[in-house]
Amino acid sequence: MLERLAVLSPGEFGMPSILVVEQEPHSVQRINAALGAEGWRVRVVPTVDQALQAAAAERPDLVVAGTDVPGFDVLVFSFSRRGGGPGVLALDGGGAGVPDGVDGQVPKPFTDQQVVLAARKALLARRPAAAGEAPPANQM
Repeated sequence: MLERLAVLSPGEFGMPSILVVEQEPHSVQRINAALGAEGWRVRVVPTVDQALQAAAAERPDLVVAGTDVPGFDVLVFSFSRRGGGPGVLALDGGGAGVPDGVDGQVPKPFTDQQVVLAARKALLARRPAAAGEAPPANQM
């Protein structure tokens, strides 16, 4: 059952910036189109080194990364909310496994809707709850 999640508007918290670290061209194209259609700023890089450089230039609000990207564990260590980072949404192909510290997970193959809902949920988890507002549900 899909739940309705709040809309992230630019007036409240600025336009979310999402850093995508993925090497599969088809996945990159779909993620970029799906998240961009939400009006979010999407930057795509293929490697962990480039992700660290991009994040140094402009801190992302969320990192979306394939678990098969070499150095994925470095991304989790650098960007997980548990470590004070913006959060990591893992795109899991099932082979590599997902380390502790990821802030959300989407199985591959994924639908555009799965990626958008998981990203929205991760972004909403970062923002402070307004008075009387229920926090986002932990289940999807």
